[in-house]
Amino acid sequence: MRFEGAFGYVDEDANVTLEPRWSSARFFSEGLAAVRSGGKWGFIDSAGKLVIPARYEAAGDFSEGLARVQRGGKWGYIDPAGKEVLPAILDAAGDYHDGLANVCRGGKWWFADRNGDAAAGGIFFSGARSFSEGLAAVNVGGWQGDEGKFYGGKWGFVDASGRVAIPLRYTDARDFHDGLAAVRGAEERWGFVNTAGTEVIPPALLNVGDFSDDRAPTIHDEGWGFIDPSGRWAILADYPGVTRFIHGRALVARGVNGPPVWGFIDTTGRPIGPICFDAPGDGFQ
Repeated sequence: MRFEGAFGYVDEDANVTLEPRWSSARFFSEGLAAVRSGGKWGFIDSAGKLVIPARYEAAGDFSEGLARVQRGGKWGYIDPAGKEVLPAILDAAGDYHDGLANVCRGGKWWFADRNGDAAAGGIFFSGARSFSEGLAAVNVGGWQGDEGKFYGGKWGFVDASGRVAIPLRYTDARDFHDGLAAVRGAEERWGFVNTAGTEVIPPALLNVGDFSDDRAPTIHDEGWGFIDPSGRWAILADYPGVTRFIHGRALVARGVNGPPVWGFIDTTGRPIGPICFDAPGDGFQ
C-alpha cells in the first residue's frame, strides 16, 4: 500500500504492519514479497528483512516454490533461497500453477514444467496465460505488442494435455477464479464462463475484473462496483477505481476532485479502517 509516496504493508483491518519505505511492493506469497528499492527488485520476509537481494529489473510472486525474475531484459525463475532454478533466457514468463508456467521466447508461447521442458503437448501458441483450476487461456492467430497487450486472433482454453477444452471463439480471456473466467465477446463486451465452457454471465459488460470471494469488479456508466456469480449487482457503486477482493477485503478509490484516496471495504460494501492510501501495491489489481 502506498502512503505519502512510499509503499508498506497493512493487515486486513488496515493496521500498518510494515512501515512504508519501498518505491514499489507486491503481495506476500509463500512467506515472501517482492519489493523495489534503489530501482531494483528483491524479496523481503514478513519482518521486512531483505532475504533475496534487490538485483532484478522486475519480479513476480512466489508460486509453487518458484518466482519469475527479470535480469538483462530476460526472464527466469528462482527459489526462495534466491538460487536460479531456470536461467533468464525467456522474453516473457508467468507464474507456476498446476506445475506449469506460461512462457515465451521468439514470439512463441508454450507451457513449461518445473525443469523448463515443454509440457501440455509441446504445442506453441500466439499467446498464453497461466493455468488456473486445470485450464489455461490461449490465443491462436494473434500477436503481442511491445507494451505486452495481445491483439487479434481468438482465445479459448486448453487443459494440461494441450487439448482444447473451451473453443477458441473469444477476443480475450483471463484466468479462472472461483470457477469462473472473464471472456470478451465479438462486441467487445465481457462476460464469464465456467470450466465447462458455459457462459454463466453473457458478454454484455463494459469491463470486469476477476472473481474472488463471490465478487467481481465491474464497471458501469457511473463507475466501478461489484457483481456476484449470478451477474447481479452485489455492490452497486460509482468508485473511480477498485481492486479485486482478497481475504474479504477490496480497495476502492474515492474522490472526484484531485488524486483519488483509497480505503478498504468488505464484501457488503462496508468501509473498513481509514481512507488514507495513495494507491494499491503491485499485484492488487
